[in-house]
Amino acid sequence: MNDTDRPETPAHEDFEEFLNLYSSTSGGVNDERQMKVIDKTVVNIVGQVGSLERGSEGSQDQELGGFTAAAGGRRITGRMCLRGIPQLLQCCSDKAKAGSDQFLRPLLAVVRKLDDPVSLSDLRDERRQQQAISRLIESLSDLLAFPNPQVNLAAASSLSKLVKDIREGGKDDLNPPPQLSQKRDTRFRCLSNTELLRKLQKAISTVSGQTSVLCLKTLRDVSSYVAVAQQLTEQGLPAVVSELLDQILMSEKCLDDDRIAIIIETMWNIVELYPPSRLIFGEEENLKTQYNMLRLFLTAGYKLREKELRNDALSVLTLIADEVATRETFFSVGLTELLWLASCGAELLADDETFTSRVKPFATTTNQDDFDMKKLSWHLLYLLSFSDVNMTFLREHNVMLVLISYVQKDCEIPNVVRWPLLQLLDLQVQVLNMLSFFCVAGAPELAAVNGPRILLEFLERCMDIQLRNATLRVLVRVASTENRVLVASEGAVSKIVELVMSAPELEVKCDCLQILAHTVDGDPELQKQFFDCNGITVIMSFLENSSEVIPPDEEQLVFSSIDAIWCCVVGRYESEMEFIEQEGVKALLDTLLIAPQWIAAPLLSCIEELLASNKAATIEFLDWRSESGKTAPQILISIWSSTGGYDRNSLEEPQNNAALTSTTASGISNISLSNVNININTLKDKVPYNHHNIRLKIFCLFHTAGLTTDSPELKVLTNEEAIQLQVILAFASIKRDEVWASIDNEFSTESQKPIGRDRRRLEIAKKNAATRWKDIENRQHKLRLADAERLDAEERNFHNLIMKKKTEGKVDNTKVKGLSITEAKIRKAQMLKASFMSAVPLDSTQTELTPRPPAAS
Repeated sequence: MNDTDRPETPAHEDFEEFLNLYSSTSGGVNDERQMKVIDKTVVNIVGQVGSLERGSEGSQDQELGGFTAAAGGRRITGRMCLRGIPQLLQCCSDKAKAGSDQFLRPLLAVVRKLDDPVSLSDLRDERRQQQAISRLIESLSDLLAFPNPQVNLAAASSLSKLVKDIREGGKDDLNPPPQLSQKRDTRFRCLSNTELLRKLQKAISTVSGQTSVLCLKTLRDVSSYVAVAQQLTEQGLPAVVSELLDQILMSEKCLDDDRIAIIIETMWNIVELYPPSRLIFGEEENLKTQYNMLRLFLTAGYKLREKELRNDALSVLTLIADEVATRETFFSVGLTELLWLASCGAELLADDETFTSRVKPFATTTNQDDFDMKKLSWHLLYLLSFSDVNMTFLREHNVMLVLISYVQKDCEIPNVVRWPLLQLLDLQVQVLNMLSFFCVAGAPELAAVNGPRILLEFLERCMDIQLRNATLRVLVRVASTENRVLVASEGAVSKIVELVMSAPELEVKCDCLQILAHTVDGDPELQKQFFDCNGITVIMSFLENSSEVIPPDEEQLVFSSIDAIWCCVVGRYESEMEFIEQEGVKALLDTLLIAPQWIAAPLLSCIEELLASNKAATIEFLDWRSESGKTAPQILISIWSSTGGYDRNSLEEPQNNAALTSTTASGISNISLSNVNININTLKDKVPYNHHNIRLKIFCLFHTAGLTTDSPELKVLTNEEAIQLQVILAFASIKRDEVWASIDNEFSTESQKPIGRDRRRLEIAKKNAATRWKDIENRQHKLRLADAERLDAEERNFHNLIMKKKTEGKVDNTKVKGLSITEAKIRKAQMLKASFMSAVPLDSTQTELTPRPPAAS
């Protein structure tokens, strides 16, 4: 008999037949014929379950008894559940809602059996698999709203275990596998169901007890996916969980409620996977809930589990504080103050009632959880300090005193020295990282607690390399503030020079050179200290490079060395002369040949100021020659050409022209590079290469060196170099013309017309610019004509020479291309000598030459 011809049988008999058929297979159903029988059987059950109502009371009990016994006595799992159970659940649920209470027992029996997660390993049709899982999840989520607590609990339990099984089997976005399989994708799409998420959010607000816990666990598991986290945020989950947390925190034994841990983990998943949610969790109402929860942990959370939850809550707040827009809200709800008490209260307010009433002693011990709380709180304060209102609060409440006490040599605060050594070292690293920002924003407070002196003392006695490097980075920032005077007064120059000589790490050398540059900064007295401790020789060793390019890992060191030369040498005559005697100008120009583009601008500025300060440096500059014989002006012209040149059609924004436009119209004597150079002291990272800055600095170098078109040092220029020189020497006037052209263009853009004197001035400027460019182009044209005439003359002379020798029949008429005049003269002399030797017979009496042998008799 075919499967389609099977007669209909009572529901419980079909169910028993179905269970017997499934249990007779080992390891699941793989036979398609058996699968069709099972599917038809389950459909028959669903179709006939309504007939249970129509029988007599006795027959109903008998039918239900057999149905329930079959459901309760056998394992329901495998492909049968995915295909038939959703329909069975829907049918029983509809009948029970309609008043047929006898359907509750089979409904509970089936749902409870689904506590055992459904195995999906035997499915071969991925499309049907996804549909079956989705229907099963949808059926279970519908039962969360069923008007029976037992059904709610059973459905929540089955749904939670099913979602957990899907998450663990296919991984999630928090712990993704190296390569996501198709199986994981299919399961994930089953969880990304808008209606499922809405029903779960509704359930956690309406159900209670263990059912609420299970619903929250399901939400926690599904929130481990980016797409689901986004959906939950858009559906308003932050407000829902905040409201639920408020309700939980109002109870007496709220810290024993398992839901707090699940809610914290759910929030952590969402703010980590979906950053836009941080802005919503950072709203005032939601942060007030976080404040109440954290305050409760600090006053009543003495158990180990509660301390772990407290630290998890701080981790969530840290992720929220990463969103800049939320930081001021931290202050308005009181979180900034509470974090300050938790992180600094033990050092500042050990016996103060304000502290002891809000942070209990069990939260300030040295165990690992409280140590982690200390670090998390400090990191949160560091993030919040980038907001002005939070930074003002921290400066007013002596945070700088607490931080600097952790690196103080003779600390008198008991709550600092009580930390074990390893924990103290860890806290010192974090303190130094925080001070790298606090020392700038809170420079007056740092000076008030003698911060520069304490940091230098800590640097001297520190034996840990990591701490030493972190201290150097802080001192770099301190020396860039008004506290550089305090750094210098503690003998920092000699100490840092000694350290830079002995330190093997490139990073340490760079930091030391930056400290020297910031601290000395052109001060004559400090430059003398630098000179006395042999600092010039130390810096010169960093500029010695025999390779064709600077190695990438040494670029920052070269940059820092140029910075130190600029600030520690230039401006003091004795130091400059020592630098020149040690061939410092040569070293700078040699470095210019191999330096990358981002170093060119500050290097040219340093050379220009050195030339402006010392005439001997200008002489060295003009006498320098490269290995190929190029002069310094030729190298500068080559750099100018590498920027793409500059002509009348060059379009540049009229930026950095303030110094040029302030000069007089008749001359350029007012121009100083100090008004237009890059402030190298503010640079730590690579400065961007800017053609405009490079051209401006090259012009200033020519002007400072006193070079003009008639200078003898420029006679060696080639014709192309002389053509570029015409634009370089007129660069200041050209840039002023560009400013006037920009003003005129602004009038045109805004549909306005200048009147009176303004119009005449713009017309004169426009006319002068046109005249200037015409004059430059005329001079360039004359140079090109002269070069063409020279080449033509050389060609004619060479041709005449060849023709003349050709008539004698003794000359190779092969033309050598590119023969210079000097080479032509040498060749001519050689040919004349060869001709003379072949035409004149030698005298046998000349002993210098070999005599001819006698003729044979």
